[in-house]
Amino acid sequence: MTGPDILLIADDARLIQTTEEALQDFGRLVVRSDPDEVTLSLARNRSVAVLLVEVTIPAREPDWFKGLRAAQAEAVLLLLATPEQLPAVVPLTQYELSEIVLLPVSAAALRDAVARAMQRRRSSRELARLRALVPLYEMSRMFMLQTDLDELLHRVLETAVNETGAQRASLMLIDENRLYLTIQAAVGISTDVISQTQVRLGEGIAGWVAKTGQPLVVNGPDDLPEFLRQSMLGGVLRSALSLPLTAKGQVIGVINLTKTTLEAPFVLGDAELLSVLVGQAAVAIVNARLIKQMEAAYEELSRLEHLKTEFINIAAHELRSPVSIVLGYASLLAEMAPPEMQDLIDPLHSQARQLERIVDDLFHLDYLKSLKEFDPGVDIKTLDLADCARFAVREAQAVAEVRNLQLALTTPEPVWVLGDLPSLRRILRHLLDNALKFTPAGGQVQINVIAEGGEAFLRVQDTGPGVPSEERERIFAPFYQVGSSLRRSHGGMGLGLSLARRMVQTQGGRLWLEARPGPGASFCLALPLAPQKPAGEGG
Repeated sequence: MTGPDILLIADDARLIQTTEEALQDFGRLVVRSDPDEVTLSLARNRSVAVLLVEVTIPAREPDWFKGLRAAQAEAVLLLLATPEQLPAVVPLTQYELSEIVLLPVSAAALRDAVARAMQRRRSSRELARLRALVPLYEMSRMFMLQTDLDELLHRVLETAVNETGAQRASLMLIDENRLYLTIQAAVGISTDVISQTQVRLGEGIAGWVAKTGQPLVVNGPDDLPEFLRQSMLGGVLRSALSLPLTAKGQVIGVINLTKTTLEAPFVLGDAELLSVLVGQAAVAIVNARLIKQMEAAYEELSRLEHLKTEFINIAAHELRSPVSIVLGYASLLAEMAPPEMQDLIDPLHSQARQLERIVDDLFHLDYLKSLKEFDPGVDIKTLDLADCARFAVREAQAVAEVRNLQLALTTPEPVWVLGDLPSLRRILRHLLDNALKFTPAGGQVQINVIAEGGEAFLRVQDTGPGVPSEERERIFAPFYQVGSSLRRSHGGMGLGLSLARRMVQTQGGRLWLEARPGPGASFCLALPLAPQKPAGEGG
């Protein structure tokens, strides 16, 4: 059976034998009588749980015992003394003495004393851990609320320093290629060292911790991995602690803490305690990095959006004048040309009007971006939605006939809504244009108008290919069309639906693509019903 290490420091051979008999099932027992040998054993072993010390040895070597107690601050101390030696125990009670075991002692009594000591150690460690978790939780919560990466790194490092009493500290992060560690925050380190330090993964203490993902407590050469011992000899550090920053199963960096004075050295308990802190800190660092990347991406997107808007505005302004001239001359030719020339003039006139509508949409898109819902600049009046639908059908009838499509309207008489007439006609024109464009020859486009629950609903249903569910919202984005093949086979700039939805919103309405089984698409427009019909209208 293995367990925590127990260190017996004694001269008496009978005591050593009794201890070996009593503690054979407790864990690894290390026996030393020479103080120098004790120092070597402590350098090799940092997991001592219980110190059993015969009182004659610290009485002879008080300075040595003081150093031993400082090195093994977490170990539970039991002093072994005869009744005659009790006066020598009094000066030693300052070293957090747990119990005095009177000699001679039986194996059973010694076993019970060590069992009590181990239970005290477990209880003390658990209590310390619980006490530490409360402030660490508050610190972790503070980290998660911090989104500025540089500020977060300094907060993490300062917290680690305050919790451990380290004199110097650094927080190093791994680069994108996972080759090097560089210092991103530091305490007690010069700016020259910070700027020049670059550690390859696997090299030095920090590189080893980053590569293996294992914490490392160094209080002497024997604590170092074998391949690091020669390179670290001759250093000025008295004690060092290096912890990996791990998030989502991957090491993202390392926290290094060092002590250069005669303060109590780092112990495994420090590493265990700070593991809670660095675990939360690593998640917070990843989140802060993501936020920083998102902010950079948003700034770049905003810049590109601004450039796109400027280009659209310039293009629209530059096109307006020549398009107006072309359309004017095309209209003049249509009026003056003899009948036999009309077949040549009509396509020119039709395409000129189409180009005029595209330029007008570009201007209108920029204008609508500045409007808000229920914008006071929109002239909201009581309108007959059924009459608006009839107007839109009449306007689109010629296109439907050319494309061999059936265009049908079903509506009661009338349906009074609150809306802006020019905007509403433009909305319906875009919806019908979209339906006619994507419906193959021989298909049908159906318009239905109903009043229900305080709203009026106008649906435009077609028998075209439909829209995939994942594209249902994207089609309302400016310049967006479903699929590159559709973009090549159908005209337009992808502005109609975007403009239509924005104009509906400025009138307090809604526009969406309904989910329906089978082929075809069904766009639904909802507007608030008017509280009453206009004065002078018949019932």
